[in-house]
Amino acid sequence: MKELHPFISFLTAALLLLLSANTLGQNCNYTWVPQNSGIANQLKCVKAVSELVAWTGGANAIVRKTTDGGATWLNANPNTGVITGMVNCIDALDGNTAILTSTTGGNAFIYRTTNGGVNWVNVHTAATVYFGLKMTDAQNGFAFGDPVGNFWQMLITTNGGSNWSLSPTAPQRLSNIETCLPNSFQVSLPNIWWGTSITTVYRSTNSGASFTSHEANVTGIYILALHYNQSGVGFSASTSMSRSTNGGMNYASLPAPGAGNIEAIQGE
Repeated sequence: MKELHPFISFLTAALLLLLSANTLGQNCNYTWVPQNSGIANQLKCVKAVSELVAWTGGANAIVRKTTDGGATWLNANPNTGVITGMVNCIDALDGNTAILTSTTGGNAFIYRTTNGGVNWVNVHTAATVYFGLKMTDAQNGFAFGDPVGNFWQMLITTNGGSNWSLSPTAPQRLSNIETCLPNSFQVSLPNIWWGTSITTVYRSTNSGASFTSHEANVTGIYILALHYNQSGVGFSASTSMSRSTNGGMNYASLPAPGAGNIEAIQGE
């Protein structure tokens, strides 16, 4: 059975990095306690909405939820066949309302529940892969997907995820092989970032009205993870790392903190 550390699913990650405004990997004295998810499927995403409530999803349309701080994880997709494929992203407002994306057969789907996962409704379908999902409040949110017709897929909802529309301001990709992976995006309005397979970071400072692109100065095929704080200090990572002090406009290389891929970065 898969083990969940409190509200963090370690996929194939080599490292989880914690960052503050001016330091990397400072000693935060956290204690990690393994938890049993109750299933053997690969878990791809996790969202905590409180100290007690969190959601996770993964392979074979698995969705699990805890309401007791991770002591037990319950099946939050009991009606098989509605959600299909790999659950790539999940976001939630509370223990009842959650939104997720899944991919199967070359198509991507967005599903929404308002009754704690008892029922899920398909609210959007497209021929892409959604690598990012973020509700910025109870009504507004973004979903980000691989390019279709050379333009990145950026969806917007203004009614709590019930409907999604394609943003006309989504940028054009720089290369026809450019894609993205989960964990390589961040929404901290008015700022939006995502990293790509050609080690480029796309950046918006006006809530997605326009974007610029910047070389992240890392080694590796993909940008696997990134994170920025409100002061504009941030990191992007693959098999190495780079640091920006101006919100992602420029990057300086950093030595890798260990061996293997860096697949998650989180901080304040």
